[in-house]
Amino acid sequence: LCSAPAQEEKGLSAKAIDRTLYCHGLKFDVEEKELHDIFGPYGKVMKISIPREKTKTPKGYEFLGRGYAMVTLGTVAEAHDAVAALHGSKQSGRKIRVEFTKGSAGAREMAAKKTAVKDERHKKVHGVVDLDVPKEELDEPKKETEPKTAALTQEKQPTVS
Repeated sequence: LCSAPAQEEKGLSAKAIDRTLYCHGLKFDVEEKELHDIFGPYGKVMKISIPREKTKTPKGYEFLGRGYAMVTLGTVAEAHDAVAALHGSKQSGRKIRVEFTKGSAGAREMAAKKTAVKDERHKKVHGVVDLDVPKEELDEPKKETEPKTAALTQEKQPTVS
């Protein structure tokens, strides 16, 4: 076995959650073999979980999928490759979503990227300009550059005619 730093160097993760993907938009009768064929080119498929529920159909009761599955790949790098290649692709005539599961390092990384993109979009839409002003200058109150003249500060005297 490799030490933790050696595992990270090779793209392996001690946590399976960091390499588990959520795949949504699948057909309800998807089988593990089909998912293995879809994800196999991107790395070693370690585990496939397809939640099923008992559903009444014209043929009787069947255990159908819910349209999503969890797929665990061998390494984090393989999971990143699968997300990059499969997210938004069409499988069996349906557009699928492939994302890292919530709580994984990949999900946190993707969320940070989305936030950065939203921030940039917000800046463009609302005309926000980044200023290259040191924080200290922003915190200090502005000093008046021109002294007030006596004419401005004195109250006007009523004129007698």
